Amino acid sequence: MTSRSDGHDTQGDARALFYRRYRYQSVSRSLREQRRRDALVPAELAAQSSQDYCEQLASHLRELLSSEELRLVGDFFVGLTDEPRFSASIEPVGRSHLILVHRRLFNALQFVSDVITHPRLTATEQAHHLARYLSALVLAASRGERLSPHLPRSPDLESVEHSIASSVVNGSLFRFVVSHELGHVVATRQLACGFTDTDAHAELLADAFAFILPLRETRLDSVSSALYFSTSLLAPFLFLYLLSAFEQLLAVVASSQPATSHPPSVARTGALLLHIQRDLPQHIASQAEQLSMLWEQFFRQIVCMTNG
Repeated sequence: MTSRSDGHDTQGDARALFYRRYRYQSVSRSLREQRRRDALVPAELAAQSSQDYCEQLASHLRELLSSEELRLVGDFFVGLTDEPRFSASIEPVGRSHLILVHRRLFNALQFVSDVITHPRLTATEQAHHLARYLSALVLAASRGERLSPHLPRSPDLESVEHSIASSVVNGSLFRFVVSHELGHVVATRQLACGFTDTDAHAELLADAFAFILPLRETRLDSVSSALYFSTSLLAPFLFLYLLSAFEQLLAVVASSQPATSHPPSVARTGALLLHIQRDLPQHIASQAEQLSMLWEQFFRQIVCMTNG
Protein backbone atom coordinates (compact mmCIF):
# COMPACT_ATOMS: atom_id res chain seq x y z
CA MET A 1 0.00 0.00 0.00
CA THR A 2 1.26 3.46 -0.87
CA SER A 3 0.69 6.86 0.69
CA ARG A 4 1.23 10.33 -0.67
CA SER A 5 3.61 12.77 0.97
CA ASP A 6 0.60 14.64 2.42
CA GLY A 7 -0.44 11.52 4.28
CA HIS A 8 -3.40 10.72 2.03
CA ASP A 9 -3.70 6.96 1.42
CA THR A 10 -4.70 6.84 -2.26
CA GLN A 11 -4.23 3.09 -2.68
CA GLY A 12 -6.38 2.55 0.39
CA ASP A 13 -9.14 4.63 -1.18
CA ALA A 14 -9.14 2.51 -4.32
CA ARG A 15 -9.06 -0.78 -2.42
CA ALA A 16 -11.88 0.39 -0.15
CA LEU A 17 -14.15 1.21 -3.06
CA PHE A 18 -13.26 -2.02 -4.84
CA TYR A 19 -14.10 -3.99 -1.67
CA ARG A 20 -17.44 -2.35 -1.03
CA ARG A 21 -18.85 -2.01 -4.51
CA TYR A 22 -17.72 -5.20 -6.14
CA ARG A 23 -17.76 -7.57 -3.17
CA TYR A 24 -21.22 -6.72 -1.89
CA GLN A 25 -22.71 -5.02 -4.99
CA SER A 26 -24.51 -2.53 -2.77
CA VAL A 27 -22.41 0.60 -2.49
CA SER A 28 -24.36 3.85 -2.29
CA ARG A 29 -23.33 7.41 -3.02
CA SER A 30 -23.16 8.20 0.69
CA LEU A 31 -20.85 5.26 1.35
CA ARG A 32 -18.64 6.27 -1.57
CA GLU A 33 -18.24 9.73 -0.05
CA GLN A 34 -17.52 8.16 3.33
CA ARG A 35 -14.44 6.14 2.23
CA ARG A 36 -13.05 3.75 4.85
CA ARG A 37 -9.30 3.92 4.39
CA ASP A 38 -8.57 0.88 6.53
CA ALA A 39 -10.59 -1.51 4.32
CA LEU A 40 -8.52 -3.96 2.27
CA VAL A 41 -9.44 -6.45 -0.41
CA PRO A 42 -10.05 -9.78 1.38
CA ALA A 43 -7.52 -12.52 0.68
CA GLU A 44 -9.95 -14.67 -1.30
CA LEU A 45 -10.97 -11.73 -3.49
CA ALA A 46 -7.35 -10.70 -4.02
CA ALA A 47 -6.57 -14.16 -5.39
CA GLN A 48 -9.70 -14.16 -7.52
CA SER A 49 -8.98 -10.76 -9.03
CA SER A 50 -5.42 -11.55 -10.15
CA GLN A 51 -4.26 -8.70 -7.96
CA ASP A 52 -0.53 -9.22 -8.44
CA TYR A 53 -0.87 -9.21 -12.22
CA CYS A 54 -2.96 -6.05 -12.16
CA GLU A 55 -0.58 -4.28 -9.79
CA GLN A 56 2.44 -5.16 -11.95
CA LEU A 57 0.74 -3.67 -15.00
CA ALA A 58 -0.22 -0.53 -13.09
CA SER A 59 3.37 -0.13 -11.91
CA HIS A 60 4.66 -0.50 -15.47
CA LEU A 61 2.25 2.09 -16.85
CA ARG A 62 3.09 4.57 -14.09
CA GLU A 63 6.70 4.47 -15.31
CA LEU A 64 5.60 5.34 -18.87
CA LEU A 65 3.45 8.32 -17.90
CA SER A 66 4.96 11.78 -17.89
CA SER A 67 4.99 13.86 -14.71
CA GLU A 68 2.13 15.97 -16.06
CA GLU A 69 0.09 12.87 -16.89
CA LEU A 70 0.75 11.45 -13.43
CA ARG A 71 -0.48 14.71 -11.96
CA LEU A 72 -3.72 14.42 -13.93
CA VAL A 73 -4.29 10.75 -13.08
CA GLY A 74 -2.96 10.64 -9.53
CA ASP A 75 -2.38 7.16 -8.22
CA PHE A 76 -4.48 4.41 -9.82
CA PHE A 77 -5.47 0.88 -8.97
CA VAL A 78 -6.31 -1.85 -11.51
CA GLY A 79 -8.63 -4.73 -10.64
CA LEU A 80 -11.13 -7.21 -12.06
CA THR A 81 -14.84 -7.46 -11.41
CA ASP A 82 -17.30 -10.26 -12.11
CA GLU A 83 -19.99 -7.96 -13.48
CA PRO A 84 -21.37 -9.57 -16.68
CA ARG A 85 -20.00 -7.03 -19.14
CA PHE A 86 -17.49 -7.15 -21.98
CA SER A 87 -15.73 -3.89 -21.18
CA ALA A 88 -13.63 -1.87 -18.73
CA SER A 89 -14.19 1.38 -16.85
CA ILE A 90 -12.40 4.07 -14.86
CA GLU A 91 -13.78 6.18 -12.04
CA PRO A 92 -12.31 8.74 -9.65
CA VAL A 93 -11.78 7.75 -6.02
CA GLY A 94 -10.73 10.77 -4.05
CA ARG A 95 -7.48 11.92 -5.64
CA SER A 96 -6.84 8.57 -7.31
CA HIS A 97 -8.57 6.44 -9.96
CA LEU A 98 -9.95 2.92 -10.02
CA ILE A 99 -9.72 0.97 -13.31
CA LEU A 100 -11.89 -2.13 -13.51
CA VAL A 101 -11.70 -4.72 -16.28
CA HIS A 102 -14.69 -7.01 -16.37
CA ARG A 103 -13.73 -10.65 -16.07
CA ARG A 104 -15.67 -11.67 -19.17
CA LEU A 105 -13.35 -9.47 -21.23
CA PHE A 106 -10.25 -10.49 -19.28
CA ASN A 107 -10.92 -14.19 -19.88
CA ALA A 108 -11.66 -13.60 -23.56
CA LEU A 109 -8.30 -11.86 -24.03
CA GLN A 110 -6.56 -14.87 -22.51
CA PHE A 111 -8.49 -17.28 -24.74
CA VAL A 112 -7.67 -15.29 -27.87
CA SER A 113 -3.99 -15.15 -26.92
CA ASP A 114 -3.82 -18.91 -26.34
CA VAL A 115 -5.45 -19.63 -29.70
CA ILE A 116 -3.62 -17.24 -32.02
CA THR A 117 -0.19 -18.25 -30.64
CA HIS A 118 -0.88 -21.99 -30.80
CA PRO A 119 1.88 -23.57 -32.90
CA ARG A 120 -0.19 -26.49 -34.20
CA LEU A 121 -3.33 -24.66 -35.30
CA THR A 122 -3.81 -23.35 -38.80
CA ALA A 123 -5.42 -19.94 -39.29
CA THR A 124 -8.70 -21.65 -40.20
CA GLU A 125 -8.59 -23.83 -37.08
CA GLN A 126 -7.84 -20.76 -34.97
CA ALA A 127 -10.86 -19.04 -36.51
CA HIS A 128 -13.08 -22.05 -35.72
CA HIS A 129 -11.98 -22.03 -32.05
CA LEU A 130 -12.69 -18.31 -31.75
CA ALA A 131 -16.02 -18.60 -33.58
CA ARG A 132 -17.24 -21.23 -31.09
CA TYR A 133 -16.02 -19.14 -28.16
CA LEU A 134 -17.63 -15.92 -29.38
CA SER A 135 -20.90 -17.72 -30.12
CA ALA A 136 -21.11 -18.99 -26.54
CA LEU A 137 -19.97 -15.65 -25.13
CA VAL A 138 -22.54 -13.67 -27.10
CA LEU A 139 -25.32 -16.07 -26.08
CA ALA A 140 -24.41 -15.64 -22.40
CA ALA A 141 -24.23 -11.86 -22.80
CA SER A 142 -27.59 -11.67 -24.57
CA ARG A 143 -29.19 -13.59 -21.67
CA GLY A 144 -27.55 -11.39 -19.05
CA GLU A 145 -25.83 -14.38 -17.47
CA ARG A 146 -23.23 -13.43 -14.87
CA LEU A 147 -21.24 -16.63 -15.36
CA SER A 148 -20.50 -18.42 -18.60
CA PRO A 149 -19.95 -22.06 -17.61
CA HIS A 150 -20.41 -23.39 -21.13
CA LEU A 151 -17.63 -21.41 -22.80
CA PRO A 152 -15.21 -23.61 -24.74
CA ARG A 153 -11.84 -24.20 -23.19
CA SER A 154 -8.81 -22.91 -24.99
CA PRO A 155 -6.49 -25.51 -26.54
CA ASP A 156 -3.87 -26.81 -24.14
CA LEU A 157 -0.60 -24.91 -24.08
CA GLU A 158 1.87 -26.90 -26.16
CA SER A 159 5.16 -25.83 -24.60
CA VAL A 160 6.97 -23.27 -22.53
CA GLU A 161 7.44 -21.24 -25.70
CA HIS A 162 3.70 -21.29 -26.39
CA SER A 163 2.99 -20.21 -22.82
CA ILE A 164 5.43 -17.31 -23.11
CA ALA A 165 4.06 -16.22 -26.49
CA SER A 166 0.49 -16.31 -25.22
CA SER A 167 1.44 -14.36 -22.10
CA VAL A 168 3.19 -11.67 -24.13
CA VAL A 169 0.21 -11.21 -26.47
CA ASN A 170 -2.26 -11.28 -23.57
CA GLY A 171 -0.15 -8.74 -21.72
CA SER A 172 -0.17 -6.38 -24.69
CA LEU A 173 -3.96 -6.67 -25.03
CA PHE A 174 -4.53 -6.04 -21.33
CA ARG A 175 -2.07 -3.14 -21.43
CA PHE A 176 -4.03 -1.54 -24.30
CA VAL A 177 -7.33 -1.91 -22.43
CA VAL A 178 -5.98 -0.35 -19.22
CA SER A 179 -4.07 2.37 -21.13
CA HIS A 180 -7.29 3.23 -22.96
CA GLU A 181 -9.00 3.86 -19.62
CA LEU A 182 -6.11 6.07 -18.51
CA GLY A 183 -6.53 7.92 -21.79
CA HIS A 184 -10.00 8.99 -20.71
CA VAL A 185 -8.35 11.04 -17.97
CA VAL A 186 -5.13 12.11 -19.69
CA ALA A 187 -6.04 12.57 -23.36
CA THR A 188 -9.44 14.16 -22.89
CA ARG A 189 -8.05 16.71 -20.43
CA GLN A 190 -4.90 17.51 -22.38
CA LEU A 191 -6.13 17.40 -25.96
CA ALA A 192 -9.85 18.09 -25.89
CA CYS A 193 -10.87 19.94 -22.77
CA GLY A 194 -14.24 20.69 -24.31
CA PHE A 195 -15.23 17.03 -24.45
CA THR A 196 -16.61 14.91 -21.65
CA ASP A 197 -16.28 11.21 -20.92
CA THR A 198 -19.66 10.59 -22.54
CA ASP A 199 -18.58 11.88 -25.93
CA ALA A 200 -17.71 9.40 -28.67
CA HIS A 201 -14.72 11.56 -29.52
CA ALA A 202 -13.26 10.80 -26.09
CA GLU A 203 -13.11 7.12 -27.05
CA LEU A 204 -11.04 7.93 -30.12
CA LEU A 205 -8.64 10.09 -28.10
CA ALA A 206 -8.28 7.32 -25.53
CA ASP A 207 -7.49 4.77 -28.27
CA ALA A 208 -4.76 7.03 -29.67
CA PHE A 209 -3.27 7.54 -26.22
CA ALA A 210 -3.31 3.77 -25.53
CA PHE A 211 -1.53 3.11 -28.83
CA ILE A 212 1.22 5.65 -28.17
CA LEU A 213 1.88 4.98 -24.47
CA PRO A 214 3.85 1.69 -24.80
CA LEU A 215 5.97 3.17 -27.60
CA ARG A 216 7.67 5.24 -24.89
CA GLU A 217 9.35 2.16 -23.40
CA THR A 218 13.14 2.51 -23.71
CA ARG A 219 14.56 0.20 -21.04
CA LEU A 220 14.46 -3.18 -22.80
CA ASP A 221 17.25 -5.10 -24.51
CA SER A 222 17.09 -5.53 -28.28
CA VAL A 223 15.28 -8.90 -28.28
CA SER A 224 12.76 -7.94 -25.60
CA SER A 225 12.25 -4.57 -27.22
CA ALA A 226 11.40 -6.09 -30.60
CA LEU A 227 8.86 -8.45 -29.02
CA TYR A 228 7.36 -5.72 -26.83
CA PHE A 229 6.91 -3.26 -29.66
CA SER A 230 5.62 -5.79 -32.19
CA THR A 231 2.90 -6.97 -29.80
CA SER A 232 2.15 -3.37 -28.79
CA LEU A 233 1.44 -2.57 -32.47
CA LEU A 234 -0.62 -5.73 -32.86
CA ALA A 235 -2.77 -5.40 -29.72
CA PRO A 236 -4.98 -2.39 -30.59
CA PHE A 237 -6.17 -3.87 -33.88
CA LEU A 238 -6.56 -7.38 -32.51
CA PHE A 239 -8.62 -5.98 -29.64
CA LEU A 240 -10.78 -3.64 -31.70
CA TYR A 241 -11.64 -6.26 -34.31
CA LEU A 242 -12.40 -8.78 -31.55
CA LEU A 243 -14.72 -6.20 -30.03
CA SER A 244 -16.24 -5.49 -33.44
CA ALA A 245 -16.98 -9.20 -33.97
CA PHE A 246 -18.60 -9.37 -30.53
CA GLU A 247 -20.75 -6.31 -31.33
CA GLN A 248 -21.85 -7.69 -34.69
CA LEU A 249 -22.79 -11.09 -33.29
CA LEU A 250 -24.56 -9.61 -30.28
CA ALA A 251 -26.64 -7.39 -32.58
CA VAL A 252 -27.92 -10.54 -34.32
CA VAL A 253 -29.08 -12.40 -31.19
CA ALA A 254 -30.04 -9.55 -28.83
CA SER A 255 -33.42 -7.88 -29.25
CA SER A 256 -32.13 -4.74 -27.53
CA GLN A 257 -28.73 -3.47 -26.47
CA PRO A 258 -27.78 -0.99 -23.76
CA ALA A 259 -27.15 2.58 -24.88
CA THR A 260 -23.47 3.41 -25.18
CA SER A 261 -21.35 6.43 -26.01
CA HIS A 262 -18.81 4.20 -27.73
CA PRO A 263 -18.64 4.50 -31.50
CA PRO A 264 -18.62 1.18 -33.40
CA SER A 265 -15.28 -0.57 -33.08
CA VAL A 266 -14.75 -0.52 -36.85
CA ALA A 267 -15.02 3.27 -36.75
CA ARG A 268 -12.56 3.36 -33.86
CA THR A 269 -10.09 1.34 -35.91
CA GLY A 270 -10.36 3.69 -38.86
CA ALA A 271 -9.89 6.73 -36.65
CA LEU A 272 -6.85 5.16 -34.98
CA LEU A 273 -5.26 4.48 -38.37
CA LEU A 274 -5.81 8.07 -39.44
CA HIS A 275 -4.15 9.28 -36.25
CA ILE A 276 -1.18 6.96 -36.77
CA GLN A 277 -0.75 7.99 -40.42
CA ARG A 278 -0.87 11.66 -39.48
CA ASP A 279 1.29 11.75 -36.34
CA LEU A 280 3.66 8.78 -36.33
CA PRO A 281 6.65 7.75 -38.52
CA GLN A 282 5.92 6.06 -41.84
CA HIS A 283 7.36 2.67 -40.85
CA ILE A 284 4.98 2.48 -37.87
CA ALA A 285 2.04 3.59 -40.00
CA SER A 286 2.82 0.92 -42.62
CA GLN A 287 2.97 -1.84 -40.00
CA ALA A 288 -0.26 -0.62 -38.43
CA GLU A 289 -2.07 -0.68 -41.79
CA GLN A 290 -0.90 -4.25 -42.47
CA LEU A 291 -1.96 -5.44 -39.01
CA SER A 292 -5.34 -3.77 -39.36
CA MET A 293 -5.97 -5.52 -42.69
CA LEU A 294 -4.82 -8.87 -41.27
CA TRP A 295 -7.15 -8.82 -38.26
CA GLU A 296 -10.05 -7.37 -40.21
CA GLN A 297 -9.93 -10.32 -42.62
CA PHE A 298 -9.45 -12.82 -39.79
CA PHE A 299 -12.44 -11.64 -37.76
CA ARG A 300 -14.62 -11.22 -40.83
CA GLN A 301 -14.04 -14.94 -41.41
CA ILE A 302 -15.01 -15.64 -37.78
CA VAL A 303 -18.25 -13.65 -38.04
CA CYS A 304 -19.16 -15.50 -41.26
CA MET A 305 -18.49 -18.86 -39.60
CA THR A 306 -20.67 -17.94 -36.65
CA ASN A 307 -23.56 -16.52 -38.65
CA GLY A 308 -23.37 -19.40 -41.09
